[in-house]
Amino acid sequence: MIIVSIIGLLLSIFGEGNLMQCFIKPNNKDSDDKTVVDCSSQNLEKIPLFLVGLNVKILDLHNNVIKMVPASILSNISSNMEFLDLSHNQIEKLDKDSFFGLVKLKILKLGHNKLCLHSDYPEGLFKDLGALQTLYTLGNKCTSQHKFYPDMHFLSY
Repeated sequence: MIIVSIIGLLLSIFGEGNLMQCFIKPNNKDSDDKTVVDCSSQNLEKIPLFLVGLNVKILDLHNNVIKMVPASILSNISSNMEFLDLSHNQIEKLDKDSFFGLVKLKILKLGHNKLCLHSDYPEGLFKDLGALQTLYTLGNKCTSQHKFYPDMHFLSY
């Protein structure tokens, strides 16, 4: 945890943004060193770049002020991610490659943002999410996901 705080301090000095405190711990249930990262409620404006390469399995970014999810940043953090919480942010728009490469993602929480399923989810946004089981979108501007993605009927919303 000390290393993460030092990295956060250096990144805040050299352009990563405000000092952030993310709690990073190995997931002892797995033998392949996948990591659990909790960056919730840190007033983050963007996804922290120092997470790239940490082999994150669970990433919690809820209750921040993130406005966008840049293309491929999440797959650069970890293609092994299974849980991603981006709820309670200020996300207004998503890039068609925001979730590119997250082939193991099972749970995606996008609720309580400023998204509208009809206009803010570009075609192909969920194309790599073949393992996805739960898509949480409640509390956005538009919530009629069943009409917009009828082929995703197997998900729990």
